[in-house]
Amino acid sequence: MDPDAGVEAAFRAVGGVGVAMEIVDVGCRAGMNEVIAQNVFHRAAAFGPVPGVHELTSGRRGWASIGGELREVSVPTGSVGETVLRMAQLLTALGEPLRAGEQIICGSLTHDAVHSGDHVTAGIDGLGKVSLQLI
Repeated sequence: MDPDAGVEAAFRAVGGVGVAMEIVDVGCRAGMNEVIAQNVFHRAAAFGPVPGVHELTSGRRGWASIGGELREVSVPTGSVGETVLRMAQLLTALGEPLRAGEQIICGSLTHDAVHSGDHVTAGIDGLGKVSLQLI
């Protein structure tokens, strides 16, 4: 994707938008700043269905539940086009362009501690959900 294409072109380049979940190991670490800065603590990712291209604004609610108990709710800000364009610009600056067919996770709407045995579900209203069992 051309990092100079603009927000509308970035949105048109998107093949689909879905829900994803990342599992990040923050145990025995200095905190989230270290996790983000070093980007080496990701342990797993799960991707839900991709029903098509959707904007995440318009009051869609992101949520996470553990063991069926709703733990956190958040409303996305910004647009899909803006996020994809920023990602393309960052990757191009690092010498790795954003290519067709790649999956990107564009930020977290919820954060919560999970443990072995937990059944975790994350979703965005009207878009879908993804679940996993931690073992």
